[in-house]
Amino acid sequence: MGSLINAHIDTLPAEVSLQAGSCTVVQVRTADAIVVFTFHAKYANRFQEHCSVKERVYKCWRCRRRMVIWGCEEEGESAYYAQSVSNRRFKRESLLELFEISTLLRCEKNIARTMLLTGKKMPGGVAVSEVVVVLHQDSVRAEFKHKKQAPAKSRQSGFTLPRAVNICYTGCIHGNMQTPGQTNIPTKKGSKGPCGSEMHIDTSMGVLQIFSNNSGYRKITCKAFQNKKEAEFVVDYVCNAVCGE
Repeated sequence: MGSLINAHIDTLPAEVSLQAGSCTVVQVRTADAIVVFTFHAKYANRFQEHCSVKERVYKCWRCRRRMVIWGCEEEGESAYYAQSVSNRRFKRESLLELFEISTLLRCEKNIARTMLLTGKKMPGGVAVSEVVVVLHQDSVRAEFKHKKQAPAKSRQSGFTLPRAVNICYTGCIHGNMQTPGQTNIPTKKGSKGPCGSEMHIDTSMGVLQIFSNNSGYRKITCKAFQNKKEAEFVVDYVCNAVCGE
């Protein structure tokens, strides 16, 4: 519905008045299209409000001197409508003007298909969009607003399956840890890291936190690793760099 409003914002009224229990119709047209907005103010609950959009393209066949057949797809099936037109008007008017001349009469499929065998298909067609908006019964007006749409990306990324993140592995290490200044491991500056850790090490695989010494053992946590193998690799690498025998 937003794209229809954007396309016809220059011809749509700024707002339409609504009345409880009544139907308000706004119709706009272009060279080869018709858009019909229908508003109903009838629901007692806001959660029942909804809108629906139906789009059809009618194709035209000149079957007889004063008869044309219109065909369109409705819910996956073909539907046909017969229309009587004068020869003079058929030559002068556009397909859209012919479509609006009189009410289309539903035609049986077998009859329409028989007539189409000898009919002449006309170039182009008529696009008809029907928008139905059902609102709360206390609604008094509806406004048409232009919505600025973000440009679509020129290239879309390929489909990838979701991967687990933010998985936390915990454990302990044992040994004499060197001070951060004596290693080549990049760490966060400051006396204490997040959650009271002594060392906070960022890697491309995840984050390793090493906590204070407790009788020769230090608690460690590995955060945001996708699997246990990556966490073990980082722990081994860091231990070889900062822990003594």
